[in-house]
Amino acid sequence: LALALALAWLPALAGCAAEPELLAYGGEPLEDRAASQIETIAFESPRSDLLATELDVDLGRAWIYPLAGARRLPQHPSRLFGADRPGDRPWECGRGHCGIDIGNRHGAVVYAMSGGVIARIQRRDRGRAGRYLRVRHPGGVRTDYLHLDRIGEDLAVGQRVKAGQPIGTVGRTGVKFSGPHLHLAIARLRGARWDYVDPEPLLSKAWVHQGARSLAALLGRPEQELAWQAASAELGMIVVDLRDAHSQRIIEGARVRAAGPDGRTAAGHDRKLGVVLRHLRPGSWTVTISKPGYTTLRRRLTAVATAPGDTPPALRVALSQGAVLAGEVRDRDGERLAGARVSVGRTSAISDDAGRFQLRDVAIGDVELIASHDGREGYQRLTLDPGDELVTLQLVVD
Repeated sequence: LALALALAWLPALAGCAAEPELLAYGGEPLEDRAASQIETIAFESPRSDLLATELDVDLGRAWIYPLAGARRLPQHPSRLFGADRPGDRPWECGRGHCGIDIGNRHGAVVYAMSGGVIARIQRRDRGRAGRYLRVRHPGGVRTDYLHLDRIGEDLAVGQRVKAGQPIGTVGRTGVKFSGPHLHLAIARLRGARWDYVDPEPLLSKAWVHQGARSLAALLGRPEQELAWQAASAELGMIVVDLRDAHSQRIIEGARVRAAGPDGRTAAGHDRKLGVVLRHLRPGSWTVTISKPGYTTLRRRLTAVATAPGDTPPALRVALSQGAVLAGEVRDRDGERLAGARVSVGRTSAISDDAGRFQLRDVAIGDVELIASHDGREGYQRLTLDPGDELVTLQLVVD
């Protein structure tokens, strides 16, 4: 369903008109364009079943692309307006994504897109939005800037900001799996309800910063200190050199997950230098590594803070080949026993109604199985060799 939304942009609030430096629109300096010039931007959302948006944009109000440098619009489907997202979301957001994701450089300065009044600031890292800031603009329009790493310390609710004014830095607060980015949302007040619209039409015409402003000027701290704190806050990394414990060959295609001290989780990805987990808070993480045919390994590893472009030394981790033990538990009369506990080391299982059990990821080598039922026990020792993927056996409980 395509729906046309007309956004009539009113003149800027008195005192909010921006005079940003180092800006250009189509190669022309900002001051060379008439302040009253209006352009209508027609744009069909990348998803044909979503909104077609028509914007009347007052270029004299200096709508600013919120990141410095080249204009970059989202390309990956997951970053587009209306992309798949879990949970209940407003209907106009398609499959759930009520904005777009742009940028990927941690610590990049975020700028207010236009003049307005700060309506909300969340400085704590909580919820799916993480740290975020909301600005209300004239004409019933608002912009939301989510997942910020930092928010300007001198900013407060009710304060006026100018177009192009630094308001925060790119981060990944509130993000579970992806890297740092800015989630930008634009909404229009229609009656008593805020309707989200696709930000791409406006971004495709917005003025662009030619150079980033000083992060130190934004936060009032020495840049070296800020660079270190930014790395310490988000740029921790773990590199795992994953090997077969028997052959010492590199293991590829393993599933790697990590749980951090703040409850966040991260997924590892295979790279030429090993399995890499990025964008971690420096400190101790519980890393779980699994691959069919091997025992699942859980180990506490340390995420090392690194400067952008640097890679910490790889941590050697060996996986032992594992086997699946399956069979039945019976009593001395040959009757199948349901509810018997079968264990080997720390791995255990309960037999089903037919007395059957299955143990996965059993380490190769000498093992001892113990079956217990109503105070009675049975034991069996066996040796598992490399290549033993499935071993069937019968345990007798005396």
